[in-house]
Amino acid sequence: SICIFQFESAGMQKILTQAKPRSIEELIALNALYRPGPLAYIPQFIDCKFGRKPIVYPHPSLEKYLKKTYGVIVYQEQVMQVAQEIAGYSLGRADVLRRAMGKKKADVLAQEEKPFIEGAVKKGYKAEDAKRIYDILIPFAEYGFNKSHAAAYAILAYQTAWLKTHYTAEFLAANLTNEVNDIEKLTEYIAEAKSFGIKVDAPHVNTSEVNFTVHNAKIIYGLIGIKGVGENVAQAIVDTRKKGVPYKDFLDFLERLGTKICNKRTLEFLIKTGCFDGLGHNRRELLLNMEKAVAYIDKKLEICETGNLFDINTCEGFPPFVWEKAEEFSYQEILKFEKENLGFYFSGHPLDEYQQVYERCNSVDFAHPERSSAGKEYTLIGQLVDYKEIRTKAGKPMALGKVEGYEGVMEIVVFERELEQFRNKFIPDAIVFLSGTIDTKRERPSFKVSKVLEPSDLKQKSIRELHIALAPVHNEDALDSLKEIIMEERGQCSIIFHVPENNHVVLIRANNALSCSASQEVLGKIKALPVVQEAWFD
Repeated sequence: SICIFQFESAGMQKILTQAKPRSIEELIALNALYRPGPLAYIPQFIDCKFGRKPIVYPHPSLEKYLKKTYGVIVYQEQVMQVAQEIAGYSLGRADVLRRAMGKKKADVLAQEEKPFIEGAVKKGYKAEDAKRIYDILIPFAEYGFNKSHAAAYAILAYQTAWLKTHYTAEFLAANLTNEVNDIEKLTEYIAEAKSFGIKVDAPHVNTSEVNFTVHNAKIIYGLIGIKGVGENVAQAIVDTRKKGVPYKDFLDFLERLGTKICNKRTLEFLIKTGCFDGLGHNRRELLLNMEKAVAYIDKKLEICETGNLFDINTCEGFPPFVWEKAEEFSYQEILKFEKENLGFYFSGHPLDEYQQVYERCNSVDFAHPERSSAGKEYTLIGQLVDYKEIRTKAGKPMALGKVEGYEGVMEIVVFERELEQFRNKFIPDAIVFLSGTIDTKRERPSFKVSKVLEPSDLKQKSIRELHIALAPVHNEDALDSLKEIIMEERGQCSIIFHVPENNHVVLIRANNALSCSASQEVLGKIKALPVVQEAWFD
């Protein structure tokens, strides 16, 4: 329910998963209950809905008012109905009670108890039953919510959920535009788009609009999502492009837009985020030549506008710009620039080096940490994007941080003992491999670190298969040597043989009894055998 009005928090997502609402009425109730006071009644609501607990009404006569909320008093309107049914209150008198509860007026609530009980007795109810029902209503003053408000919220939530379901790309693009100044939201929403299989194209001067848009089922990153690019500059870039043709290259961009609208700082942001990729020069080359190119265009425009020396319309004869060549930035440098200027990685992720380990060993659901099991040990792999050491009220050291994975960010907590043991492993921007538990009781679940793992150990654990490509010609003795090595180095790694046969290769998976350890030493021994053409782990 990410991006769904009133229902996108981690806590609410957890409640929705448990409650499995099937109607607007249930959405209204959950929206009203998910507040500090009535939060404690949600388990009762869910258990009664699924029949795990019997529905208990304060009095049988109240079933018609409380049936839809499974016996739980949720709304202020229900308080009014109870007062009318039990104590015979008029609508106006019941509203006085509702307002007293809504404004937590203890004096009014105390004064109302006697007439409530007297009215109930007159209607044939027992005084003790009336007292018990009134006592049930009193705590409601701490959390009572207006159903009409909850209904409006739920309807809007349903509408946004409908849009997300049927126009997913467009809906997410609109939300990205709306949250353009919130890096955490942008990261979360882009991860959400990818989880739906929607590709998000990088910003570019020839394809991006001012805001985030959709084209051919892909989200196109909006120019205003780039740090340092204001709405006026973004609009000028788009308007100038639409007046003519796509920009041919960097110089064409400068000449058509003018160097006054797009200053050097903004140009630097555009270059570093890849907005000129594919237009003839790499990012390092563009940055290296940027100031010289701006001066060149300024001079060219000045001379051409005067009409001196050259044709005023074509500036024919103006000397060409001479580019100073340079190798492109490294992959890590490109990612760093994107992080600095977009707020997150776009072309890739520092985790890519450990992608196989991440996919096979990371057990934390970054997108839905609230679904984690209490007390269970998890493995968390990601980039340490935020880290600081602090002291508790008792003066003990501890650390707080954030670890970023492919699907989102997880908050981590490191207490004194683990901090003393692993302090040198917590390096900002480094990839960390952590073991610990997840506290789901908080609004934002956090990961309590118990151990820092070695990547080499995890890498070995992530290996599941050993592929052995056999040579076209081999004898039984050679195969016995291979079997001997495998039997000596037993482990959890399955073995797949690639056997040449009649100009093609047949894959044969060994039975479970034949498995080996996933060590480089074993791999080296196997590759050294004449019967083996190639061998590799996967």
